[in-house]
Order: sequence, then C-alpha cells, then structure tokens
Amino acid sequence: MINVLLILDGRHFDARQIAWRANFDLLWRLQYHVHLSVYGDMEHLIDPDKYFVKMQFSPKATMDDLVAVHKPDVILCWTYTQCWPSLPHKFGLRQDIPKAIVEVDYYAVPDKNFYRNMGFDLIIQRGFYQQFESSVPLAWLPFSVRNSDFDRAGKVAFQNRQSYITFVGNGICGPGSKNAYYSLRRRAVTELSSAGILRNAGFVGNNGYVSRLTLYKGAVTCTAGSRHAPISKVFEIMGYGTALLCPWFNGRETLFGPMTEDEPYCSIYQEDVCRDLVTNARRIMTDDVYTKDMTTRARKIIEDRHLHSHRIRELVNILEALVEHKEVPRVWGQ
Repeated sequence: MINVLLILDGRHFDARQIAWRANFDLLWRLQYHVHLSVYGDMEHLIDPDKYFVKMQFSPKATMDDLVAVHKPDVILCWTYTQCWPSLPHKFGLRQDIPKAIVEVDYYAVPDKNFYRNMGFDLIIQRGFYQQFESSVPLAWLPFSVRNSDFDRAGKVAFQNRQSYITFVGNGICGPGSKNAYYSLRRRAVTELSSAGILRNAGFVGNNGYVSRLTLYKGAVTCTAGSRHAPISKVFEIMGYGTALLCPWFNGRETLFGPMTEDEPYCSIYQEDVCRDLVTNARRIMTDDVYTKDMTTRARKIIEDRHLHSHRIRELVNILEALVEHKEVPRVWGQ
C-alpha cells in the first residue's frame, strides 16, 4: 500500500463535523486502503493517541521536515480553505512528491493561482466543473452515499412513508439564506409551502438526516442554481429511496444513465418559474406505483455506482496513478 500524507486543519473541526456524512466519512476510509498519516494545526488534539498524527503541527515546519517524518509517496490536501493554514514552508518548492487536493466548491475558491503556486499536480473536484478553467489538471470524483446510510434507509418500508414532500438543509433562512446559488431552492420551497404539501425540516445535522428524508415519499432540492451541479443531496435522496424532485443538472446521464418518461429515476421540474413543480410533487405523493417504481430504480443505480465504497476505490486509484506517474483514471469522463 502507498503512503499518503493528508494535510488539513483541525481548527475547522466544526465544519468537518457538518460535512462528515458526504465528505469526511469517505476521506477517512482511506485508512483501510493506504498507509495514512495526518498533519495539520490542532490535529494532535483530534487524534491524541497519535494513530495518524506522527508530527505535531509547527508554524516553523518545512516541507523537508514533513517528508522526513512521514515519508509520503503522495500528499493529499483537503480543500483550499482547510489546508492552506497548515501548509509547511516551501511546500510549493518540493516537486519530487506528487500533490493532489480535494475541492468541494472549486468555483468558490478566490485565488485560482494558489494551486499552481503550491505545485499541485491534480485537483480532485467533487462538484461538476465542466465550465471551469484551471492551469492544474482536474479529475471528477462525484459525490456518493455512505454505505451505512444506504442500508439503514433500505429498511424503511415504502408504505410507511407519509404522503408529503420534504426539504432538508440550509439556505432557506438563517446562515446562507442570501446565497445566490440557493435562490431556486428558496423559490421551490415557497411554491410547495404555498400548496400545502411541504414539510420543511431545515438543517437537521448528520444524525437526523436519514430519518427525516425517509419519513416522506419525496424530497425537493436545488442543483446549485446556475451551476446546475449534482450536489450531494441528489445522490443521497435517491439512495434513501425517496423520490427526488429537482431541476436539471449537468452530468445526469453520465452519472445515472438515460431516463425516459416511462422509466424515471427522478422528477425534473422546469426551473425558470418552478413550472411543473407542484404537479410533479402531487404525482409523487398520490401515485404509489409511479413513485415506488422510480425510487426502486434510483436506489439500484446508487447501489451499483455511487456508494462511498465505490468512490474510495476511485480515489485510491487516482492517488496510485500519481505515485506511479501514470495517466490519472477518469471514471466519469472528466
């Protein structure tokens, strides 16, 4: 197994907890496939037994210091915002060890020159990035569903679900409510609320996420507004056996295959004025044959292609290719 040094920042532990289900649970699965070590500010407090942390963070540490202690074959950083405060001096000057960084929202990074200046060989982008330009190569590692959540959701009988549409997440009120990418999300929630068919859960955290989404027959989400991106909710709603109600998004057929009116795996509504939204929602609520057929098909797709167990193997293959100086495998065509 290859030696992977993961660099992140323990001061962002609260944010890490929020993103655990979709991102960090996947990231920590690396320990079962590679020799994993971790470096970053305050990481020694998160791992007091030093199982992963071999070297306590120091603002004076150099890249040579990290290499001497960890002996990495490849270095993996976690997002611009959560790694740069912990990067050692002369990080960008050391070119003999391949370096990759995982980004969730590449479009939101303020300084795109950061990657080139730090000598990264690859950006592993979880969101859809077709419209982005970068001086550093990119590879797409789409979102996926935690295996345990998929199994847990599968135990909820369809007939026990309530005939409503739910929304679970941020961006309606409070933090993030003015984010332009959530404008369509807010509009859809308003339309469904006015029709009296929405059960808005808001932010429920990791522990309540599965139970809330499996309580109802359908769930609505946006697809990152004008980005038209397959966000993590798209995968999770489908994987939980809940009918997905969403606008169109890039990469749909690549990820989930072709869809016909007779064999849907989700329900697409016209985003401009939420046309068809309420009509589609009511069908999900009232036509059990249609909805059960849709959700069964969707779960099968997730089971075959989009669990964390699939994605971690893809990530390991990418890292091994960097170590072996081979072409990076791009399973999803980008």
